[in-house]
Amino acid sequence: MTTDKRTYHENSQAWIYRFPKEACQACELRETCTKNKNGRTISVNKYYQVQMDALAYSKTEEYKQEIKKRCPIEGTGAELVYHHGLRRARYWGTLKVEFQAVFTALAVNIKRWARIRLASLKTAKIRHAV
Repeated sequence: MTTDKRTYHENSQAWIYRFPKEACQACELRETCTKNKNGRTISVNKYYQVQMDALAYSKTEEYKQEIKKRCPIEGTGAELVYHHGLRRARYWGTLKVEFQAVFTALAVNIKRWARIRLASLKTAKIRHAV
């Protein structure tokens, strides 16, 4: 189905396509397309092609390998935000905020290193005891 009724919306930077009621009622895809009795309106913004490219990329094998690396990093970021107050800066000034981020990340890394080290010491003690 096609339409010649389109307008450009400045605020959302999108083309708005309007399909009249008569066109929708005659269409065989109406049941799966819309439940609106007055026709259908579709908005296509200027990032449409970028979004479609990203969707296609998300189905590739390369993306699946990349997301495996990204998941642990996102967990670290969430820990910094939720457990160590990195969502809000405590100080004013770019340099002080940068120091806060670096020292918070350093503290998390030391904490993780200590946890790994203690776990390896526990397994070593168990091996020696047996």
